[in-house]
Amino acid sequence: MRTKFESAVGMLKEERYEPGIALLLTMAEKMPPLTAPHINLGMAYARTGDLDRAEASLNKALQSDPKQPIAYNELGMVQRRKGHFGKSAHEFMRRPSHSPPTSPMRTGILRFCATCISEITPARWRIYEAYSRIVPDDAEVVKWIADLRNRAKKQEGR
Repeated sequence: MRTKFESAVGMLKEERYEPGIALLLTMAEKMPPLTAPHINLGMAYARTGDLDRAEASLNKALQSDPKQPIAYNELGMVQRRKGHFGKSAHEFMRRPSHSPPTSPMRTGILRFCATCISEITPARWRIYEAYSRIVPDDAEVVKWIADLRNRAKKQEGR
């Protein structure tokens, strides 16, 4: 099974989505409780633009194991691409509490707030400030904070 999984992931990295998805589907059918095939199916479907199947696959992964931060992150990104910003924020915020502060999940939350939410609140500032203290050399977060400061100034001027 591990060899098949590694082969499928390799196909996805090479952007050979059709055979990679087919192999992951076979694995998911044979061993439904495994989350990795469902998460990777969700990511593959999202990359091919099939957001409904991506969402379904990621939800299956979370049904099997609700402690998968990457599944919440990917699901949040799918919801954002579908234009469901409220659902997207909900998925990003549902991340397990044990998820480390520099995880892809935290980055997803920050990216979501920076790009999709127009209102700047003190709570959002605290999130960014806390993250920038943990990873002070993250150039992307420095840009987000600068953008948020500019947007906050514009809000104040209204």
